[in-house]
Amino acid sequence: MAQVPTQEDVARAAGVSRGLVSLALADSSRVADATKKRILEAADRLGYVRNLGAASLASNRSPVVGVLLPDLRNPFFEDVVDSLQRNAEPRGLVVLVATASNDRQRERAVMRRFRELRAMAVVLVSPGASARVMREYARQVPVVTLGLARSGGLVDAVHVDEATAGRLVAARLRALDVSELLHLALDAGRRDSTIAARRDAVEAAARAEGLAFRCAETMDGALAAASAARPRELGIVAHNDLEAIALVSALRLNGLSPGPSLPVVGFDDTYLAAMPEFGLTSVSQDPDALGVAALDLALRRLDEPGRPGVEVIVQPRLTLRATA
Repeated sequence: MAQVPTQEDVARAAGVSRGLVSLALADSSRVADATKKRILEAADRLGYVRNLGAASLASNRSPVVGVLLPDLRNPFFEDVVDSLQRNAEPRGLVVLVATASNDRQRERAVMRRFRELRAMAVVLVSPGASARVMREYARQVPVVTLGLARSGGLVDAVHVDEATAGRLVAARLRALDVSELLHLALDAGRRDSTIAARRDAVEAAARAEGLAFRCAETMDGALAAASAARPRELGIVAHNDLEAIALVSALRLNGLSPGPSLPVVGFDDTYLAAMPEFGLTSVSQDPDALGVAALDLALRRLDEPGRPGVEVIVQPRLTLRATA
């Protein structure tokens, strides 16, 4: 078996001290760029890989940022992870992603694994845990929720301004002369923490615009409402782009045409919404801004471990396409 190269081997190959190798591999600003480059080239040549676990134990700080998603189906989650990764790399951090599948025991197990990895922080995206449980998590590891309003305690939170998003949607539908807004959230009883907040914000905005409001929790319910409505009477807002696209497809299969006479709006403005076959009007949550804010809060928590949780609210925008 080939001998595993050590930092001493890298130091000899680069003609520097072992301590300087350690600093360079940690991307320390105390090492000159030219020297750092020489050390990294020697490490690559020898096939040296830094022992992250040992480095974390020595420094009591890990570059790992855990990200816990409800699932991998929603492309919005992909956008969030991409933002976190792109913004983590320049800071010397690595993002590890896991899913909870709306299973509380699995969520707890994943959080325990992140702690065992000495993760510097965990970003919980649309978490299903209660506020009490999240406060418990935050006493064990820095926690930032993404997509949920502040939970109190040491929990930091980043989310879109749901009230503004609701107003953007309601104002657009009012401009299209509809008189009623239908909010569609399939399986609304599932543990998705954003459903109630988004529905309430849309309802408040609809009523402020003088629109009647009702909800549908099944595709059949939404189709029945659309089939019974007169042209320009009903506008439909789905909880996310996936549900909005499913609705658009179902409407077309039933001989209905999403558009100015039957507007449909999604949420998240994912790449699916922009595809020509859907042309979905959708609310953007600005996932890049969400990712940057989440990382900033996580790093700030390391320097201010006892401060109360902070809430960062990101402003949405409405992207207009063919369906509205």
